[in-house]
Order: sequence, then structure tokens, then C-alpha cells
Amino acid sequence: MTSLPSYTSATLVNEDVSLLKKQEQTTIKGINGTSPPTNSSRRAERPSLTKCSRLHGRAKEQAQLWDIHQSNIQVKKEQRRTSKVVLVRGPRGCGKTELVRRTLQGGAYVHKKEKQHYLTTTNDNTASTSISYCNQSNQGHLMVWKSDPQTLLQIGPGVGAAMERLVEDLLSRSEDEWQSLQQHFWTNAKLDAIQIATLLLSCPQLKPLLVNPALVVSPPPSAAAAGSLQQRRRQEDRSEEVQPFSRPEYRLDYSAYRTLLRAISSVDFPMTFMTDDFNWIEPNSLKWVMNRVADLHTEGALFVGTFTDDDDPAGDEGGVSLWRQTIEEWKQQDHVEVTEICLQNLDESTTHDMVAEMLMTDNGSVAAISSWVYQQTNGNPQYIEELLLGLRNEGLLRNSSEGDESGWILDLEQASASATIGTTVEIAPVSAYLAKTKLAKLPEALQEVLKVAACLGSLFETHLVSSAMSSSSGADSTTTETSLELAKEAGIIVDCFGSFTSKRACRFVHNSMHEAAISLVGTKQSEERAHFHLVMTRRLLRNLSAEELEADLLTVSGQLIFGAGAIKRKEEKYQCAQLAYRATQGCVRLTSFKSAHKSISFAIDMLEADTSNHAWREEYDLTLAIFNAAAEVAYANGDFELVEARVGAVMKFGRSFEDKLQANCTKLCLLGSTDTIDEAVELGFALLDELGEPFPKKPSRANILYSMFKTKSLLKGKSDEVLLRSPVMTDGRVIAAMQVLNILFTSVFLAKPIVAPLLATRMVQLSLNHGFCAYSCAAFSVYGMLLCSRGTYVKEGTRFGELSMRLLDRFQTKEFIPRVFVSVYGYIHGWSRPFEQSFEPLRRGYRVGLETGDIAFAMRSAILYIYYSFYKGKPLSVLAEKRAVYIEQVANVHKEATILMSSPLFYTIDHLMGLESVYSLHHKVDNLSWSQYQTIIIEFIQGDFKNAVLAGRQCNQVPYAGFNLALFYMFEGLANLALFKESGKRGLVAFARRRLKTLDRISKQAAENCLGNFLLLEAELSSLSPRNHKDTVRKYLFAIGLADSTKSLFEGAVAHEHYGRYLQSCGKKTAAASSLSHLQTACSLYRQWNAYPKADALQSEINKKAECETKS
Repeated sequence: MTSLPSYTSATLVNEDVSLLKKQEQTTIKGINGTSPPTNSSRRAERPSLTKCSRLHGRAKEQAQLWDIHQSNIQVKKEQRRTSKVVLVRGPRGCGKTELVRRTLQGGAYVHKKEKQHYLTTTNDNTASTSISYCNQSNQGHLMVWKSDPQTLLQIGPGVGAAMERLVEDLLSRSEDEWQSLQQHFWTNAKLDAIQIATLLLSCPQLKPLLVNPALVVSPPPSAAAAGSLQQRRRQEDRSEEVQPFSRPEYRLDYSAYRTLLRAISSVDFPMTFMTDDFNWIEPNSLKWVMNRVADLHTEGALFVGTFTDDDDPAGDEGGVSLWRQTIEEWKQQDHVEVTEICLQNLDESTTHDMVAEMLMTDNGSVAAISSWVYQQTNGNPQYIEELLLGLRNEGLLRNSSEGDESGWILDLEQASASATIGTTVEIAPVSAYLAKTKLAKLPEALQEVLKVAACLGSLFETHLVSSAMSSSSGADSTTTETSLELAKEAGIIVDCFGSFTSKRACRFVHNSMHEAAISLVGTKQSEERAHFHLVMTRRLLRNLSAEELEADLLTVSGQLIFGAGAIKRKEEKYQCAQLAYRATQGCVRLTSFKSAHKSISFAIDMLEADTSNHAWREEYDLTLAIFNAAAEVAYANGDFELVEARVGAVMKFGRSFEDKLQANCTKLCLLGSTDTIDEAVELGFALLDELGEPFPKKPSRANILYSMFKTKSLLKGKSDEVLLRSPVMTDGRVIAAMQVLNILFTSVFLAKPIVAPLLATRMVQLSLNHGFCAYSCAAFSVYGMLLCSRGTYVKEGTRFGELSMRLLDRFQTKEFIPRVFVSVYGYIHGWSRPFEQSFEPLRRGYRVGLETGDIAFAMRSAILYIYYSFYKGKPLSVLAEKRAVYIEQVANVHKEATILMSSPLFYTIDHLMGLESVYSLHHKVDNLSWSQYQTIIIEFIQGDFKNAVLAGRQCNQVPYAGFNLALFYMFEGLANLALFKESGKRGLVAFARRRLKTLDRISKQAAENCLGNFLLLEAELSSLSPRNHKDTVRKYLFAIGLADSTKSLFEGAVAHEHYGRYLQSCGKKTAAASSLSHLQTACSLYRQWNAYPKADALQSEINKKAECETKS
């Protein structure tokens, strides 16, 4: 057989078919009347066929996909903030996956006009130009993972395998490519020590890439040594105990994945993410894909998804309600461009071309055969290939020479009988053909192995197949291994994963083969298939060790759910419910709440708790645990109605306060996430009373001062090292009280901010008196935040913020990262460090919050990030983009809380840009005066100083005001001075001086973040006295210089505008030109900041002044 050309070499691979083999005259003896061959001759001859070296009939689609790929790289070069998504749809077997692979993998698709990279072949009949491929750079990355119906209940199996193959690909690069990749990695990756440590923990084999080449001095490798470099990279630091991305805690480590992908992807090394069978993607992988599409910092990245039109998991929550909804959301987002490429089966003419290439002859000599093939396959490329190969293997299609004639002989009658598959609506025709002609003819033992493997998924681990096959019937691992080897020899399965995997795994050669294998088990909804899955589950539970079962629990529970229809006995249903509950816990640990919902819903179905109460009587502890877990999972998924239903069941059937406590905590989270914050506060204090931690109903200032004094007394003389050596909290009721206090603090923070210090100090006191627990991380972070408020005890507050970070490491509590980061990086570090250092931690808090289900604090992290970007004068359009990326995902889950915290800020962004906002500046619960603070900015910039002053007078004095208030104090002071110039009221100047005094104190604590605000207000106050002209000019120039050094468009525009107006007010002709220059600079900065209405108004004012100057 003619060997196939390589698609990854530097040579052209689309050679003219006529160059591969001399054209042969083809006849169909069964059609023209010649008698068919005998069985002996059929067995003696095996015709030589070749698989197609190119895609037929896909030139237009290839060019379209390549153009999208190239335009995406150009977009990244121009630093435009856009993600591109390509959806390739079509019937099964039409070549969707091959289209992407052959166009984008390894090298680059070559347009037919680029003469130096293509080979032109002309056919007299079609006069068409061929399409070819060339490995121009071999520097791009194609990361492909497979989804299928059998893995909907698992978590990220395809993504994990794809990451392993990506690592293998990286370590297999040539030395020149490796050096280029490593240089890019260290030039653009900007990894910190924590990110490098995360990557090394999750994948130690990446150590060669993570070693900074600038720190290593070594001579270049010799030619002899260069050949072994790739193997040495694979072997370096290889550990059998730690495989890449295989440990459960790293299997879906989004932080490690994102860091690696950002570091290696660029316009020179473009990354393409491809999901094969996107319509069957499981929820956690879908979340991973959505994050990759939303990540605008992965340079050169392109996402491609393939799916089959008639293979829609209708009614399945993991299918339609997720993947189709995701596509529609992408289409609605401004930063995502979605392109659909629709493939159809080949037409008859193109089918003739494909058949001719496979038979290595010309179109005319195989016209009769190709016409018959087209009728059988309807032009499906995969079906054409499998049909011809199948007929060849059966001896029904052969190449023979008789006298002077030579050609192809087809036994039409027997071929038609072999190709007849009947009608089926459940599987594709090509799958039905493979099931009938290839799989059904295999030995029965091999068929059983393939059925088990197919039930595990298109990608499966062989030890699970062995365990599911082992029974009293006598099958053992040796027999299973032998069967798998036979399946590989038959071209049914292939080995997969890279060389690092600790467990052997295989996959079916393509989707149709997997579909054919699973069709042997029975139809989807048949009792036969359900019973098969149930038998597999029983064997897996019996044969897997405790460690193996824990590692493969989600796979086993998935088989159990598929076999639910065959479970009849009540005792077995209870056992299944317990297994599903364990699987739910595993899903929660891996932050896959959609998968957790499936598992816990199945557990409740097994208990039949929704239709009867016998489970509460017979299996009370198990039922209570399942319903508590169901309520928490529903909350993490944002299904508030289901939360109320599950909590209501616990309240109805729970036997004690302790049994109902966990459900009450979930309800407390629910109330705090909606517009019922007052109810949350009431419930929280009631729970604390029951737990022996009462609070005064109307706390006074004396209560707060006493609690603060008591806490400081307990901490006196204790260093951080002493505190970190404190024992672990063991009292269950105290731990429960810490949990309630931690949840309640957010609601009190919003509804009754004056009480917040009482809760924070109580958590610290409980930790000091009873030992530390995971909740102590949040306790010390909010305590540090309170100490830093208004710049009073910044040093002490910073100390306890750092202590809370060390407690995170001690307790390894990833779920507390968002809460701690909000306090530390949102309210503490800004007093002593440039706030730019907090941007990345806040982004991390957002991502971790989404992963762990702490949506409320993910939202707070995102809002703080956007707010402080606004505070630092970032362009408003960029903030609007970040709002779309960060906030809209969580707005659907916690809508009321999102409006409560973000609406005033978002309204301000839209209003300053001159856009009509869907957000409101005011809301019904505003004890923190966010609306008034934003009103000060809006009214001042618009020139309505009276309303700006009025808004400032209405602001409440909260007990934990942060350094960010410097911006509002500056605008409030400026508004008072501007109003004084209009009204002459001296009291306004006195108020501005008080604000300046406050800014002076704040700027001494947070000079990097607040000094510019102080200097501008000081210059404006100085401008009131004509005798201070030189000093005033100096202060204005200081303010302008500081704004320029920090690149704050916002502060720079305001400083230039006020300096220009001051120069104008001096009345000197020499200052007039300088005044217009500064006003014009302010106008330009306002426009760069995207405050278009303000820029237009200022430009109009400048034009009028210029006209007056000209006339005078």
C-alpha cells in the first residue's frame, strides 16, 4: 500500500494523484455482466486502497477558517479586545474535525495564490486548482478535547487529557523552536513565584520551560546532543507519583491552566482551542471554555467547536440549557465574534473525486463504482471511506488483471447486501454500517469488552474496563488486555495520552466507531442498556480498591445514573443515593456545581423523598445530609427557588436545632444575596442567640468601643508566630457560631454598617479563646480592614491582613480566598502600597469565587477591581468591557446583590460616556452612601456644584471608610470651593479646608494612591488668595506632574482644567494662551478617558474663548 505523506513535515503533501500511481482502468464486473469472483480468488486478493491525503469539497470552508485564524492573529497584533469563536456544524462523518485539524494543526493552511507554498494540479474535467498544506512554522498549538454523552456526568476528562497532550507537544519541540518558545515565555508571561509554583505542582515536567534562560549560562548543544534534548526534557524530574494534571486537586486547576496558556500563546505561537462534539460538553469543561473565550489576555487564541445538528441532547440540562445558551450569550457580547461554518455531505461529482483518489485512479474509470457508492452513502466522507475499506476487507472490491484488461471489480449483489443497514433514527448511517459489518462480526468476548469501553466514553482507562469485565464468569484483566490489543489491530481503538500518564488509556478512532460500539448495548432508553450500566456499576464497586474508587468515583456514579432505570430494590436505591452523595462531595471539591446538581438530584430521586417521607424515617442521617448538600449546590448554581424547597424540607423534617443549622446557614446566604438583607440580619442574630453568642438589639457606640478594647487586650503581647501556633478550634457550637458570623457579616456590612465592628471583633475573640479554624482567616481580614478605616491604625490593620493570608496557607482553604482578598487587597493594602499591586489578586479572587461557588464575593472582587480602575483613571470604555466580562456572568445568579453593590458605579460609567444606562444611580438600601459618592463626581464634572455639595452633605459616616474616599473628598472640596466662587459663602471654604485636612492625613498613609487628590485641592484653596500666585502655580504643576506620572487620565484632565481656569481668572494677557493650552489638554484627556459629553462641552467653551480672544 502507498504510504501516506506526512502532514507535519516541511514538504508539500497534496501530490497529484496521477503521480502516486499509474492510472488503472476500472470496471465493475458485477454491473456489466461479468461473473463475480469466486471465494478463493476473493481471499487470495486484497486490493490496495489509500486514505485520502486531502479534504474533498472543502476548499471554501478551509479558506474561510484560515482567514478567520489569520484575522484573529491580526486583531491580537493590533491589541483589539476581541475573542473569536468558530462553530463548525454538520452531520456526523462529514469531516468537521478533520477540517480543523488539517487547516490549523502544526503548520499553516496555504492559500492557492501563494505559489511558493502550493502545488498546482489540474484535472481536465474540473479544471480546478488543488489545495495544499505546508508546515511553515510548526510553532502554533492546537489543543483538542473530545466530549461525548457518556462523560456528561464526569468533570473535565477531555480537558485534562488535552492538557497532557499539550505538555507532550511542548516538550517535543525542536531546539530552535524550544528556545523561541522559552524566550517568549519569559519575555511576555510575567509570572510571579506563586504562579510558577502552581505550574510546577500541577505539572513538574514543565520545569525546563519554567527555568529562566537568562539565569542559566551554558554552551550551545552539539549536533549529536541536540537529538536527545527532547527525550531529556521528558525525563527531567519525571515522577511516577505526580503526573501532569492528574492529581484531583490539579485536574481542573484553572489557575494553572490559564497561566500556562497565557504564557505560551502569542501571535507567533497562536493557540487554537477545539472542542469536538461541543454539544456534549460537560458543565465544568464548558465553564473552562467560557473563561478562555472571555480571557482577552491570551494572545492569538481562537476557539473552535464542532457539533452535529441531529445530535442534540434535548431536554438534558447538561446539553441544551448550557451549550446552546452559551452560544447565544456569545452572540450577544460585543467582545466576542461568532462565525458558523456549515458542512454538508459531498455532492456526486466530489464523491467521484474522493473514490478515485482512494482507488488511486482517474474519475472516469471508476464512475460506475462511485455512483453506487454515492447512492449508498449520500456523499458522507467518512461513510465513503469506511464503505470502501470494508468492501476491500470483505473481498467484495478487488483489483484484478484479466488478459489485457486491468481494473477494479465490485461484486454488486453481495456489496449491496453488505451495505444495507436498514433504517434507524438513533445513530448515524456510518455508525450503523460499522456496527453491522465490523463490530458485529467480532468474537463475542471482544464485543463485550468494546461495549464496556463504549459505556465509559470515547476515551477510557483500561483498568476500568478490566474491573467492569471481571465477574464470576471468568473474565480477567489478561483476557481484557488481549481483547483490547485485538481491537487496536482491527483499527477500532488507539492508545492515547502522552508518555507521562500513570494509567493506560485508549480511545475509539472516531466518533462514529464509538457510536457503533455503544449501539451494541441497546437503544438509549432501553431497559437492556440501563441493566448493562447497572451491572457495570456493581462490578466496579466490587472490584475497585478504596483508593481506586475514590479516584474514579465520578465515573462510577455516572454509570450508576445511566443505569437508574434498572434499580428496583429499596436497599440498593439507598446505597445508590449514598454513592451519589459521595460523588456530589467530589464535584463540590472540584467546584463543578452543575455536575454536583446532577449527582445530588439523582440521590434524591433514589430516596424518592420528593414523593414520600419514608426515607426521612428509614435513613434520616443520609437524607438530611443529601438535602443539606442539595440546598448548598442549588445556591451555588443560583437556583434560589430550589434552595427554598430543599431548605424547607429540612425545616419540616429536621429533628433538632443542630440538624437544621446547616440549612439555616444556606438560607442566611440566600437572604443576603437578594433584596431581603434585613431578614438575613434578623435570622443571623436569632441563630447566634441559639448558639450562645447573643448581641445587643440596639448596639451603642460604647458597645463597639468596649468590644474593640477587649479584642486589643486579648491580642496584646502576641506575635504573629505565637498566633499561628494557636490550637485548632474543636468546639462544634463555636465553629457553627463562627460560620454564622462569617456569613452574617456581609449582610450587616450592607444593612447595618454600625454593627459590623461587633461581628468582626467577636470572630477574633472566639478564635483567640477557642482556637483557630478556617473561618478565622476571614475574621482577621475584616478586623484588619476595620483598623485601617480612615487611616487610624494602618500598621496594625496591615499586620492582621497579612496574618489572614498566612492563615489561608495554614488551613489550605481555597474557598475563603475571595473573602480574604476583598478585605486585604480591597481595603487594607491601599493604605500602604500602590493599588496597581492589588489588581491581579482581585482578579484572582473573582476567578476563585466563580470556581468555588462563592458568587457573592466573586462579584465584590470584580466590582472593587473595576472601581479602583475607575479611581486610577483608566479609560471608561475599558471599564465597560470589563463590566461585561466580569459582572454579567454573576448578575444572573445574584441579581439583587449585584444591583445593590454595582449599580451606582455602573451608572456613573455610562453617564460619563454619554450613554443611556440600564443601571440606576439610587437604590433602596444605601447605608454605605455609594449613590451619594457617585453623584458628587457626576454633578461636579457636569458643573452642577450645588447638587454636588448637597450630595456630599447627605453621605453617611460609615465606620470602615477606606482610602478610596480620598477621591470623593477631593471632589467634595472642589465643589464647595466652586460654589463659594458663585455664592461667596465663607462656610463653604471652611468645609473645604476640613476636607483638605482629612486628605492630608489620608495621603500621609497612602501617598501613592491619594497624594494627587490632596495636591489638587490644596492648589485650588491656594488660588483663592491672589498673593499666593507663585505658590498656587507650583502646587497646580505638582498635581499635574503627579497625575502624568501615574498615567491617570481622570486626575490629569481635572488638574489641567482647573489650572487653566485659574490662569484665565488671573486676567493677565500673558496667561491667556497658557490657559487655553491647559484647557485644550484637559479636553483631550477627557476624550481619552471617554467622557465625551464633558469633552464636547469643554471644547465648545474653548472655541468661544478663542473667538473672543481673536476679536479682542
